[in-house]
Amino acid sequence: MQRKFLAFLLTIVVIGVSLLLPQPAAAKSYAINQVQINAELHPDGSMNVSEKRQYLFDGSFSFAYLYISKNPDQSKNPGRTVPYRLTQFQLCDQQNCYRPTTPAADNEEISQRAGSFYVTEDTDQYYVKWFYNLSDTSQTFTLSYTVENAVTRHSDIAELYWQWVGSDWEIAQNHVGVKLQLPAGVPGEQIQAWAHGPLNGTVSIPSAQEVTFTTPNLTAGTFFEGRLLLPATTFVNGTPGTSSQAEIRQQEAEFITQTKLQQATARRTAVGLAVLNLVAIAVQAWVGWQLLVRFWHHHKETRLPSVNPSERLWEPPSELSPAQVEQVMSAQKTLSTRSFTASILNLVHHRVLKFVRSQERKGFLIKDWEYYLAPTDKPNLKTVGPVEQKIYSFLVDRVKTEAFDEDPKQQVIPLKKITQYCKTHPTSTRVFFQSLEEVALKANLSDGFLDRTAHEESIGIRNLVLAILAGGLAFFSVSNFSDAWSWGLGAALVNIASSFVWFMVSIFMMAHKEKRTLEGATEAAGWIAFKKHLQEYQKTKEYPIDSIILWEQYLVYGTLLGVSVKALSQLPIQLNTKDTQVATLYWAGYSSASGGDISSSLGSLSSALNSLSSSVNASYGATGAGSSGSSSGGGGGGGGGGGGGAG
Repeated sequence: MQRKFLAFLLTIVVIGVSLLLPQPAAAKSYAINQVQINAELHPDGSMNVSEKRQYLFDGSFSFAYLYISKNPDQSKNPGRTVPYRLTQFQLCDQQNCYRPTTPAADNEEISQRAGSFYVTEDTDQYYVKWFYNLSDTSQTFTLSYTVENAVTRHSDIAELYWQWVGSDWEIAQNHVGVKLQLPAGVPGEQIQAWAHGPLNGTVSIPSAQEVTFTTPNLTAGTFFEGRLLLPATTFVNGTPGTSSQAEIRQQEAEFITQTKLQQATARRTAVGLAVLNLVAIAVQAWVGWQLLVRFWHHHKETRLPSVNPSERLWEPPSELSPAQVEQVMSAQKTLSTRSFTASILNLVHHRVLKFVRSQERKGFLIKDWEYYLAPTDKPNLKTVGPVEQKIYSFLVDRVKTEAFDEDPKQQVIPLKKITQYCKTHPTSTRVFFQSLEEVALKANLSDGFLDRTAHEESIGIRNLVLAILAGGLAFFSVSNFSDAWSWGLGAALVNIASSFVWFMVSIFMMAHKEKRTLEGATEAAGWIAFKKHLQEYQKTKEYPIDSIILWEQYLVYGTLLGVSVKALSQLPIQLNTKDTQVATLYWAGYSSASGGDISSSLGSLSSALNSLSSSVNASYGATGAGSSGSSSGGGGGGGGGGGGGAG
């Protein structure tokens, strides 16, 4: 249990660090960090506008665009039908003003068109596009223009109704501020102003010469609009309108009423979501505690028994399949690539396969031996476990044998062909390796090494589903809380953290649901003792191995336990003539006439097996003067607006 707990803590630490580290950025993205719009109304009813936006580029960008609507939205009853006329466009960055060009610039090279812009007009909008060549930097662009007929003169009042930012922008915009300069001589108490769009927007009239509109953030798809009423005598010109001051004020009152209803609904929604998040936290804690108790009582591993005073075994405790050994030692279903490699060696150990080596080194620049697996004349698959049988079928039926070019009568499977098959059939190969885990697990349950009751219990699934649902609720809730409901936002954030923790706990427990039986604990203790001996023996090499069976077991299980074939090939061996002939026939892969010895041949074989393991590993992957107010949610009938983007 202590080993599992430490593994769990390590998992949490690794994931936490990965979340804190900088994440790989998208191939190309940009943001608009600040928007400052300065506008000035003139007595002739025109308005000069300067829109300054700070772009932050991540990646390479060469153009940006913006369009401004000409026609008031008649569905919003704006009291005006005449389109707005825009002239005197100018586009500048922090260093230079751009030269005018035509749409033909779209087809020019980036370097040729950089520093230029063009404007087109159709029945609905003005389209502005400008060109540059920037990468991974910030730049501030300023678009200036004149709205010649900005003011609408109704029967008893003059009106400016303008969307400072339209709803069609493809990204959010932050820190949006608008400063509107008024003509001189306007009585402060006769200035009326409203803001429309985001509920966190504000409108202020700091003096008789200025009105400001601000919002800290403007999500994509949301417009930010200003509406201003001034005495009709303020302007000598203006586009005729069809409304009156009373109608406009009534319309704004309705907008405010709608906004209050929206705010009340939002407040009730926020309270409800906050309560739901608190309930989700409590439910996860209760269900999670029950999960921990169940895991402790039904899945906690017993202490491994002592093997002997030295806790070392010189020989493998059994001839259990390597895949089963790995599962028993880890008490997990997952298998590593070492099990596959060791299982192939085990097939050779049981004389189902043998290694064959080319007579000569092959290659163009770097020459090396080529190795093959060859089925023996009468392979007895009953001598190996179900995992090895499945691997044998995979090699013979799917990878397939072929005639040995040095002996056409002999059928072989080149190790390179196994590597190539894994690379060219990644999906089916991954499914095959996952099936090996099922086969080994079934065998361990059948042999009594793993507890069947613990295996059949669906621990963690309910908590996993609950964590996903609670986390989804929390993320949905975050966008519904304002600063006034900071405790509700706090509850959502705590719920996110709680959901993440219980999600990881559930994943951990699902992965560690298997439990050894007493027989399995004894088996695992024996293999751990043998691993300790093997690691020490690899260093000391005090006594030569004089049995072909023991030497082969060292190769099979040493590979499984993390000792390389190359290192195993360097173990001291002292075989008799008969055992040497067997080793040569099944392992060395060369004829006595070709020269060399078993150790050197196995050392060369290790590089081929390492390449095979690497290929297999890839398949295992398993948002009056002095007065101020808030914006309302209505509106949308003003001129201007539109949207924009960059590329």
